[in-house]
Amino acid sequence: MVMVGAGDIADCTRSGDSLTANLMDTIPGTVFALGDNAYPNGSSSDYANCYAPTWGRHKARTRPIPGNHDYVSHDSSGYFGYFGAAAGDPAKGYYSYDLGAWHIIALNSQIAHWTGSPQEQWLRADLAASTKRCTLAYWHYPLFSSSTVEVDTASRALWRALYDAGVELVLNGHHHDYERFAPQTPTGTLDPTYGIREIIVGTGGGEGLFPFGTIAPNSEVRDNVTFGVLKLTLRTGGFDWKFIPIPGKTFTDAGSGTCHDSPSAPPPVNHAPTAAPGGPYSGAEAGTVSFNGSGSSDPDGDALTYAWSFGDGTSGTGVNPSHVYADNGSYTVTLTVTDTHGAASTPATTTATVANVAPTVTGGPNQSAPIGSPVTVSATFSDPGTNDAPWAYAVAWGDGLPATTGSTTSQTNPITATHTYALPGTYTVSVTVTDKDGGAGSGQLTVTVGTAPNRPPTAAVGGPYSGAEGAAVSFDGSGSSDPDGDALTYAWNFGDGNTGTSVRPSHTYADNGSYTVTLTVTDSHGTSSSPSSTTATIANVAPAVTAGPNQSATIGIPVTVSATFSDPGTNDAPWTYTVAWGDGLPATTGSTTSQTNPITATHTYALPGTYTVTVTVTDKDGGAGSGQLTVTVGTAPNRPPSAAAGGPYSGAEGAAVSFDGSGSSDPDGDALTYAWNFGDGSTGTGVRPSHAYADNRSYTVTLTVTDSHGASSSPSSTTATIANVAPSVNPGPNQTATTGSPVTLSASFSDPGANDTPWAYSVDWGDGSAATTGSTTSQSSPITATHTYTAAGTSTVRITVTDKDGAAGVGTKSITVSAGSATVTLVGAGNIARCDRTGDEATAAILDTIPGSVFADGDGAYPGGTPTAYGTCYDPSWGRHKARTLPVPGHRDYDSSSTASGYFSYWGAQAGDPTKGYYSFDLGAWHVVVLNSNNTYVSTAAGSPQETWLRSDLAATTKQCVLALFHNPRFYSTTSSTFSPTSSVKPFWDDLYAAHAELIVNGHMRDYERFAPQTPTGAADPVNGIREIIVGTGGEGQDLPNTLIIPNSEVNLSNVFGVLKLTLGDGTYAWQLIPVAGQTATDSGSGSCH
Repeated sequence: MVMVGAGDIADCTRSGDSLTANLMDTIPGTVFALGDNAYPNGSSSDYANCYAPTWGRHKARTRPIPGNHDYVSHDSSGYFGYFGAAAGDPAKGYYSYDLGAWHIIALNSQIAHWTGSPQEQWLRADLAASTKRCTLAYWHYPLFSSSTVEVDTASRALWRALYDAGVELVLNGHHHDYERFAPQTPTGTLDPTYGIREIIVGTGGGEGLFPFGTIAPNSEVRDNVTFGVLKLTLRTGGFDWKFIPIPGKTFTDAGSGTCHDSPSAPPPVNHAPTAAPGGPYSGAEAGTVSFNGSGSSDPDGDALTYAWSFGDGTSGTGVNPSHVYADNGSYTVTLTVTDTHGAASTPATTTATVANVAPTVTGGPNQSAPIGSPVTVSATFSDPGTNDAPWAYAVAWGDGLPATTGSTTSQTNPITATHTYALPGTYTVSVTVTDKDGGAGSGQLTVTVGTAPNRPPTAAVGGPYSGAEGAAVSFDGSGSSDPDGDALTYAWNFGDGNTGTSVRPSHTYADNGSYTVTLTVTDSHGTSSSPSSTTATIANVAPAVTAGPNQSATIGIPVTVSATFSDPGTNDAPWTYTVAWGDGLPATTGSTTSQTNPITATHTYALPGTYTVTVTVTDKDGGAGSGQLTVTVGTAPNRPPSAAAGGPYSGAEGAAVSFDGSGSSDPDGDALTYAWNFGDGSTGTGVRPSHAYADNRSYTVTLTVTDSHGASSSPSSTTATIANVAPSVNPGPNQTATTGSPVTLSASFSDPGANDTPWAYSVDWGDGSAATTGSTTSQSSPITATHTYTAAGTSTVRITVTDKDGAAGVGTKSITVSAGSATVTLVGAGNIARCDRTGDEATAAILDTIPGSVFADGDGAYPGGTPTAYGTCYDPSWGRHKARTLPVPGHRDYDSSSTASGYFSYWGAQAGDPTKGYYSFDLGAWHVVVLNSNNTYVSTAAGSPQETWLRSDLAATTKQCVLALFHNPRFYSTTSSTFSPTSSVKPFWDDLYAAHAELIVNGHMRDYERFAPQTPTGAADPVNGIREIIVGTGGEGQDLPNTLIIPNSEVNLSNVFGVLKLTLGDGTYAWQLIPVAGQTATDSGSGSCH
């Protein structure tokens, strides 16, 4: 039932009553008018001219009471004349009536109402006569108020009578404001069990609104700037209230309460509930059958739990469970419901009729066979009725002969049967499987019967073969044959560990020797020949020697020979060598294992002349090759050459600069070699080398030339001035995103100045928000940045990279932002990483599969939250989701530092101001608040900077749905009653409850626990309460199972690692505990925002 109204209403000089009357046009139910209904004097003309045009259009459903302005004319004739019988006896002005499950009492505070007065005696008699458990009273003058207007102490007599009778709710007007009190006694003592809740609703629109004075004890909510009406929803066993403001105003107040007995009344009798299982139901074996027990009821309005027996030995819970039956049949389904007092219903039954499902048969692949050879069929089948054994089967061979029959009790083992065909042809084989209930299914295959069996081929390897090491040898297997004319495949083994295919392959041997070559051929039916072998004789090849260029030398000055050689026998090492100098002196000898390094030898001639130098190289198999050069030995001294470096030169970093030393000369006309030093640690050779500098600046370039006698010039120097080059930025492809969800870009850049590190970068997101900045020392790692757009549209993103010398490159791309999806995902846990354990790796693997934002609910890195713990324990697992993580500080983060420096240095700007550790943001349709519950270091007390910020932040948000994340829980089950609740976070709860927050997610306790919605004091509050979920299951460790389960705890799971996935929608939320691989404990559910 619905009641709606206010007091202090109609005033011809003002328009507030028109606006409040408009509100009631849309609200059905009974209207209450709390006195002072028509200003200024409650006269007949005031009612006709001021009240009737606005609130008067609801006169037929109005139950009024008079106020002091209605008695200005003493006889209140205007009031009683307008409302007539609806206002009761004009000599009294008080009356009562029933509204659904409630008894309603309308009193007159303008006549005698003290103890013993006729009105007070009538009230006690009326209360005693009522059979309703729930009662509401209303009159004009309030007993309790924070207004500057006086209170009516005489009405305490009415309060005593109402309190003694267990009344729930009192409504008053007179004071032009809105004020709600906590349940209290007639003396103003807080009494949450039997107290009466008073609500002042002097906001009907007349004569303006009044200021507050001293705040009265037990006052919970106040407003004196808003006209509006109070809507009451009166239900069996309880009530809901909601203050509805006029258009343009935002103040509101809402809540709920339950009915109670009088302080002296015996406890109420509980009545057992009634179960209604629904049905009858039907389905098929192995299919899901859904049940509905929502028709169950409790006469006392208590919440119910549901216990189902599905009739096959299994059971279920919940109002709408589902079940899969393993076999067909008719099952008796039983439902028993139990109320919150433990009273159980009589079991109620219905039926579930489950139909049989025939097996599904796969006959196997088609086959081919020759006449007279047995054919074996291997068929498989599946039957959703796992209890349908035994299954009978029949294999019909398609040739008119009797079928093969049998039975099996297993679906996993194939059905096999063998048959021999007498005639060639194509036969359809049918395999039929029938379950114990007569359901039959069939599968087929084709058997093609031929007349002749396949015969193996013959390999002809050819040969014998010969060749030289390092040269290709051609092989020929074309003499191979198949008696059935089938195509062949060729498999060669060349005897040196290598193989080949095709009819005429070629192969190069790395060393000389005799090799056994084998060929096997296979026909198209998979039949292989016997191997056929031959030999390949590979001859050794002598090395080819290049002795080097002819040389000139001077008597007494050493001359050096540098010879090279090549040997196609790559395995011919070691090679020995001799250098015969041609002057009769002993040769220089040695050995080498490498063809890549030159053979060098030095000799000094004693006499002038022309000498032939012979260099001989012999491989390990005795093959020898020689090369010669001429050395002309003279008597004249050599003169050094002159170097001319050219220049000066210029260029850009990363680009080749060409140098020219052709101006160098030798007075003896000798050929020159060129040795360049480019001034950056690099060198070069040749007359005109080129070189690319890695960085811009001016370099000193030096050239030294050497003649053929080894005489070097003095160094010649010049300069190379290298200009800086700006980085080239690749912003990556254009992207799409959704509002409220992070989008990550990955850009790359290149800078020919390889030494231009560090590079600073800036990402301008194109939506007016602050740019993302940073720096990098590597061109190989991409620049990544994450941003969340709040509005749809296309933004041009500008990525600027600036090298250390100030040159900047720019790349742009488009990000098209569409309106966010209906839900967003937030997933995470607390108590996470520890290097000597692996739980965090398992939970991080779950995060790898879930998109959305991640929360780390404190104590992220053990031990002590140090930089090392975050870098080596957290970062390799959960750290791979760092870019999308919302961190929360835990108490361990302050173990190693009073400023939690390890935590804040790892997270950076993601963690908020390092002196605070609290921040907020919007995620889809939700407002998320991250708080710092470490009271020792950042105060959580009422009036502290953090608590003041929280109240301001909650007041500023426009989101209906609010979620708070902090480490230390207020409520938790444990093994000792001295622990819970945590008082230091109660100010957080007070502010969040006042703002109608929905969810609080904590860590700290190394288990999982979910609570029913409750108040900051721990009272169950299903309408406006906050749901707390503890998810300290990130992987660091596990607490012992709790032995003391505190009130309102709904689910308590120990010895589990996992993450909590929150799906946040516009006005809704759902939760799911996802355990790590190998664990089964889970929890899920949903709720709505209030």
